[in-house]
Amino acid sequence: MPLTNKQYDTIMREYDRRQYQDYRLQCTRIDQIYEQIPRIREIDSEISACSLRQAERMIDQEPGAMKSLKDELTLLKAEKEGLLLSAGYPVQRHRLYRPQKVPLLFTAGDPSALFFFPSGSDPGRRELFPSVL
Repeated sequence: MPLTNKQYDTIMREYDRRQYQDYRLQCTRIDQIYEQIPRIREIDSEISACSLRQAERMIDQEPGAMKSLKDELTLLKAEKEGLLLSAGYPVQRHRLYRPQKVPLLFTAGDPSALFFFPSGSDPGRRELFPSVL
């Protein structure tokens, strides 16, 4: 049983709403961290500036530009993780502040099929919507 346009639009609206809601929550959390630990904002700015400087060096084909970039970023990330941990925030390696996409799963074929929308705020929680919207 294929989706109707109305069902598809309803699913996409819910998906967009949840993505935006998670994005706003993420922005709020980042602002709280910046307020509580001002050095984190400085580190984020340094990471951006360092990446730009190193990109210019790589365009100029300077030897060792990539290694220099990796070394500098490693130091900045280590400092950032240390500050976050000392303030009581959990640190996920390689995923600091990265927005989480909310996957959309659909079980098709059966009129009693269900749509599952995993919540971005709690990975173990699933909300259930009937397939007939």
